[in-house]
Amino acid sequence: MEINQTIGSTHQIELLLKQFSNSKTPHAQIFTGNDGCAALALAFYYIQLMLCENIKDGKACNNCIPCNQLKSFNYPDLHFTFPFSSTKTTPQECSEFRPVFVQELKKSLYLTHTRWVDSLNSGNKKLTIPVNESNAIIHSLSLTRHSEKPRFVFLWQPEKLNTNAANKLLKLIEEPSDNTYFILVSHSLKNVLETIQSRCTLFKVPDNSKDEIKAFLQVNTKLTVKETSNIIQQSKNIGEAYDLIDRDPISEENDKNIVLWLRLLFKKDLIGLVKWSEETAKQSRESISHQLETIMQVFNKTLSINTQTKTSSTYASIIELDFERFSPLINPLKLPQIHSNLEKANQHILRNANPKITLLNLSLILSKHIGKA
Repeated sequence: MEINQTIGSTHQIELLLKQFSNSKTPHAQIFTGNDGCAALALAFYYIQLMLCENIKDGKACNNCIPCNQLKSFNYPDLHFTFPFSSTKTTPQECSEFRPVFVQELKKSLYLTHTRWVDSLNSGNKKLTIPVNESNAIIHSLSLTRHSEKPRFVFLWQPEKLNTNAANKLLKLIEEPSDNTYFILVSHSLKNVLETIQSRCTLFKVPDNSKDEIKAFLQVNTKLTVKETSNIIQQSKNIGEAYDLIDRDPISEENDKNIVLWLRLLFKKDLIGLVKWSEETAKQSRESISHQLETIMQVFNKTLSINTQTKTSSTYASIIELDFERFSPLINPLKLPQIHSNLEKANQHILRNANPKITLLNLSLILSKHIGKA
């Protein structure tokens, strides 16, 4: 796919073009939106605008040397930083994983965290950006640039920076060298250190409209009309649509696992919940986190049914669950407590808490809020 093809919201593209044409290019900018939205694609689109030698009518030419370098993600003054799994016996810098990252970007500029985890085959390991990667960025910026054109640090998911890594970058982000830009793409802004946020200009990216998803799928896939329609109904952005197209047996098993959990919660089957917690704890932390986030959407859908309101949450529709029968089992007044407990458990899982204990504790709490007391 071309970087400068129609992407994201037309309104967002117009804002970027206006910012660029007014020469108001911030030295550090955060593109933020839900995982799978156009934030990643728009960030690269903006970089291309800054590099292109033959911009016409607000569009990059896609043929000059910098454009071709960026299309292949080989622009020499572009440093990639992203979350990865790291141990004492594996590489401690993103450079070792750059080929895999570039390969995924070439497939789609709507790369999701779930797809990235799968591509790394990281197993039950937490993905982070460690302090050694901050040292690598500092070293990279100390080197002589390859040309007089802009230099970029492209940081995907700054929310995954550990505290030491983030603190090491603060001065660089606040006062980068001339013609150096920090481009950050976050899918969880609330988890990005405020000290980093305060040093960046914020650019919010909404989810794609159904028409944008449809147009993108028609151009970039060979799905039938029925398949396209099903994907559109189940996705809130293009990244999610891609993930659904490539849906693998692991994802399907996760959905079955979620439904099993809900049934055990309803039955208040303590033995079953203990076994469920033990088995689920064997999965990767990222997989468990994804299931907890999906459960939140399931409860959002029950709320929309109970209150007869619409919800933007569509992922839950692919879970094989009879929502009309399930919704009456949930008291809408208890949903704030349910969400609070799910979010806490999710944070604990991602922060290396014991998954078995965390999941069992969560199960015991939620069982009190589902079905009859």
